Amino acid sequence: MPAIFPTLSGGYTLTSYPADRSVGMPVEVVRFLSGAEQRWRSGPALNAWQFTLRLNSADLAVVIGFFDTVKGSYDTTWTFAFDGTNYTDCVFETDEFAFQRRGAANIYELDVRVRQCRQSITLPTATPSPYPTINGGVITQYPYSEIRKWNTSTNRMANGRQFSWSNWTAPRRAWKLNYPVITYAEALTILDMYLRMRGAWSTFTFYDPRVGPGVPYTARFSSNELGIKYQSVSLCSMSVELEEVV
Repeated sequence: MPAIFPTLSGGYTLTSYPADRSVGMPVEVVRFLSGAEQRWRSGPALNAWQFTLRLNSADLAVVIGFFDTVKGSYDTTWTFAFDGTNYTDCVFETDEFAFQRRGAANIYELDVRVRQCRQSITLPTATPSPYPTINGGVITQYPYSEIRKWNTSTNRMANGRQFSWSNWTAPRRAWKLNYPVITYAEALTILDMYLRMRGAWSTFTFYDPRVGPGVPYTARFSSNELGIKYQSVSLCSMSVELEEVV
């Protein structure tokens, strides 16, 4: 029977704050000079976590015992509970645990990295919808970035002359949206959108926060991974990268 990460004193599990969670959904892309591309999904949706545990000596012994039971990064079949969900087929990223004692208090710090080896979540239905807003109906918090780009091929001569031609007939836009403080529910809404779009696979309607709601763009996620930082039980932060699709 696969192992389950043990419950620590006070009922605490491996979860600790702040904690970084990422959900990866790999998509392979072949891009051509014209801007056309071929795109296909190349892997399942897998979770990964990274955080620092602060443990007393008794809980440290429990964690070390579990680490030895699964033989470091050898066993890929154990279960990790996070935010009320049991994620199966997990593994430690490394064969080493490095922990340090913090002063005279009986407290030890231990960096933990865990990832899934097989998808366990059921993906939501891939239904199209506009990119979600957060509380107040806004697209993003500040600061956020907007990128405008062209694609030019050039041949620079030794005498300084340059011969150029433009591969695109119109510019492309990209955005890096920033959410320094949002609620857990808002972060899950954005994650749900990422899962429904199958990461960087499908397109959706996006309204540029600079232009306003009157001009819809066709966009998609531009990263094969979406990260969420859990600052506390109820607050999160994250950033999201999007790109225009023409």
